[in-house]
Amino acid sequence: MAHGPVRARPHHAGTLVLIALVIIVFDTATSKGKDLAFAGPKCAVTAAFIAGALFANDEVSKLPTLYAILPLSRRRVVLSRYVELGGTALLAALAGLGLTLSTRGIVDTASRLPLTTSVAATGLAFAVVCAVISVQTPLLFALGHARAGMYSTLATVTLVLGGTWLSLQSSWLNRDGAGLLASKWTGPVGLAVGVVVLAASAALSLRLYQRRDL
Repeated sequence: MAHGPVRARPHHAGTLVLIALVIIVFDTATSKGKDLAFAGPKCAVTAAFIAGALFANDEVSKLPTLYAILPLSRRRVVLSRYVELGGTALLAALAGLGLTLSTRGIVDTASRLPLTTSVAATGLAFAVVCAVISVQTPLLFALGHARAGMYSTLATVTLVLGGTWLSLQSSWLNRDGAGLLASKWTGPVGLAVGVVVLAASAALSLRLYQRRDL
């Protein structure tokens, strides 16, 4: 019997794989594989939708009540969930990046994007996904999915649409966006930013979860 919140999630993993495959097959069919250079960020984005599903599954299975009975600290519950979410996002990003590497031979050399661009875009996508997770998860820990599910979704949509609007309005991004994707540092910095954002969110979630009456 498992004594912690880290468990296999075959159903949700299968859902993420299916979404990623649909995106990749569509891109391959419409662009003859050119967009596979961005398979990493597209696969990473699928992980932004998993937090609510995990918390909903926990509540259906009465796991919060079980956690309160077992000698299991709330700190461990919170950290395990963040490891699960962050690890899923990272694995999805790496899987997509691996697909890019393995299929570079099918793309015409003239239209093949530099590998640096793929790595940079993947790092940026990972940071964005972590930002989405960092907004969703404290709400879900504080209120539970039954009460916070709608607010969590609203916060996510607001963050994505607001971020998109701000990026379109940013003269710096419009001017230097190509340089950002060409830099060898963008990918690693995006990864580091994502980890820092998740750590800050985990600290907030722990405080909120400790106050919650299970």
